[in-house]
Amino acid sequence: MVDVEIKAWDKTAKNYFSEVVSPFAEGVDNPIFWYLDNKIVLDKKKMSVIDIGCGIGNFLPTLSEKFAKVVGFDFSPKMVDISKDKVKNLKNVTVLVRDARELSEFYNQFEVVVTVNSILLPNIKEIEKMFKETYNILKQGGVLLGVFPAMEESTSDY
Repeated sequence: MVDVEIKAWDKTAKNYFSEVVSPFAEGVDNPIFWYLDNKIVLDKKKMSVIDIGCGIGNFLPTLSEKFAKVVGFDFSPKMVDISKDKVKNLKNVTVLVRDARELSEFYNQFEVVVTVNSILLPNIKEIEKMFKETYNILKQGGVLLGVFPAMEESTSDY
């Protein structure tokens, strides 16, 4: 990740909800919640999940209730700091600073991958790397649940 991109997301960390439209905001119908409750029928309490681009950790407490092992990561150290504080009392959650384009340490470890507004880069080749790494971290038969941003125009400075 380019340093300027990391700095931009670090800056956003403190004001996440006022600057980023979130599928976790009140009144927003997030299809991932429905899918987790209705489609994943195996014993989730024995399964592992990873949240790619966990941001400020909004989804981690919910995932912690449903899964045995939860890993969240973001490339923004400030986002990770906020996430760690949010989940400090949850024993089954680990939060790390990582780049979604290099996840070899996690290959074949997760039944479920979730990602919300995180597979977002200006270069299609970089997005392709993220999807390849996502595929590699899933166990056979695993599932990717994602909300992908649809931005009509970019107002960022980076």
